[in-house]
Amino acid sequence: PNPRKEAVAKRFGATDYINPREVNDVPGALREMTGGRGVDAAIDCTGRLVALEQGWDSLRKAGTLVSVGIPHEGDVLKIEARMIPNSMRRLVGSYYGGGVPERDFHQILGLYRRGLLDLDALVGETMPLDSSMIESTIIFMKMAVVCQPLAIRPPMSLVAAKAGST
Repeated sequence: PNPRKEAVAKRFGATDYINPREVNDVPGALREMTGGRGVDAAIDCTGRLVALEQGWDSLRKAGTLVSVGIPHEGDVLKIEARMIPNSMRRLVGSYYGGGVPERDFHQILGLYRRGLLDLDALVGETMPLDSSMIESTIIFMKMAVVCQPLAIRPPMSLVAAKAGST
């Protein structure tokens, strides 16, 4: 968990924040925060089994766990089968939010350009598009500093100038 994520989460409307490294029982803490009810929805963006299990255990009756992160190949999520009909909980996969890039990216960019969607606040780090940075980017992703790296390419004028100088 990255402490900077708390500020971003609250900026986008989160009322509460739990750092799992500071809480022994995440589902228990979430149940306490909801008066014993559990959360309506839990979204895991990490793909880590422990996060998926904690999300499942945090749900209220008929709650939904959304799995966005991609688990490691061979990872198996164990859910007591009897709990599914009794709790009416749902597990839903979401690959890139279920969007259609050809349709949705134009809409998202339009909202961003009009100042209605603050994508800049979601950028944790920017790194130059340079092969020497690939290892650092992977390390940042593993540390959860960034979810997906944003590669910044040099302006085309610099690329053209460099190409002309060789």
